[in-house]
Amino acid sequence: MDVTRIHTEEEEISNKSFDEICGSIFRTVGIAYRPYHGYISLIVSILGVILNSFVILILRDKKLRSPFYSLLSALAIADSLVMLEYIPWCIHFYELFSIRNLEDIHTFSWACFNLFHAFFSQVFHTYSILLTLSLAFWRYIFLKTIRKRQFGRALSYFVITGVFICSVILCIPMFVNIAIVKKNITIDIASENKTEYVVYTVDVSEKGQKNNQFLYKVSLVMYGVVVKLLPCIILTGLTIWLVRNLLESNKFKAQLSLDFTSTAHRSSGNALTRYGNRKKDCRTKLLIGINVIFLVTEFPQGIISLYSAIIGYRFFTDCHNQLGEIFDILGLFNSAVNFIVYCLMSRTFEEHASNLVSNIIYSCQFSRANSFGK
Repeated sequence: MDVTRIHTEEEEISNKSFDEICGSIFRTVGIAYRPYHGYISLIVSILGVILNSFVILILRDKKLRSPFYSLLSALAIADSLVMLEYIPWCIHFYELFSIRNLEDIHTFSWACFNLFHAFFSQVFHTYSILLTLSLAFWRYIFLKTIRKRQFGRALSYFVITGVFICSVILCIPMFVNIAIVKKNITIDIASENKTEYVVYTVDVSEKGQKNNQFLYKVSLVMYGVVVKLLPCIILTGLTIWLVRNLLESNKFKAQLSLDFTSTAHRSSGNALTRYGNRKKDCRTKLLIGINVIFLVTEFPQGIISLYSAIIGYRFFTDCHNQLGEIFDILGLFNSAVNFIVYCLMSRTFEEHASNLVSNIIYSCQFSRANSFGK
């Protein structure tokens, strides 16, 4: 997510310069969507927090306590934190419930919160990306390994902690590259009526501008290539392998069902085999669904961030920032839909989700009946 973006008159560029680099279609889409982004992102974030809370509650079930589901729980927590923190930031900077002037929006205290928002959301969004990559590697190694019991919950906790530390390290170039900047903004309301504002925004720091913007370019490479593009390329390869593995497994099971002879002993053994295969395939399908959603939402950001690092600051301001809201809603959508993906791809998860909802409804009805009884 591009979390350091603030739209002011000083940062707006001419349509001509933007069209020369990115084309009028991108500009039109970005401008057309921008007025609706605040409300859409607020709804997606609230629903995402609720759905991920369900995921966390469901995965606490004793029947789902495994290293794989521990990684899924960590992913749900990371996504929830990203969306939960995005809600107050979105309400204030997109003026969803009140209209204020620039000085009231971009005060120094809100600039501090905006800086915190940049650090917090970037770390946990990176954490979510690396956890998705870790899940894919975990599943790949598990399916390629004969001794599958070697993966314990202790190892999953080590991966969860190690991935978080790596996320913080990867975001360090961005931390030193941005800072709170005081700006004087002049807006022409009419030809003879000019209004001047003093605002505080988050922008490239003095360190980031030195040495031909070396630190700035390093942060873009880390963000666009290491955090976005490289995981997408690796996940593409792993997803293709998982799909092939799933197709081969289905083909093998179909062949087994054709060759099956109906004796009591072999029937029992075959039933156990089919149950184990269904459990294995269920997790593989679930992970394929997560990876596909991730690739659709993150690949475009990685490509444009790579271009920003190659071409420079003008491409970042003229193209990347203009599509910033679209990238934000894609990232929020990726964080919010995992519950739906789990239910569609995993019958076991769907059953546990149905039981949880039924228990909640029963508890509400029971509490309501007791209140009327009193």
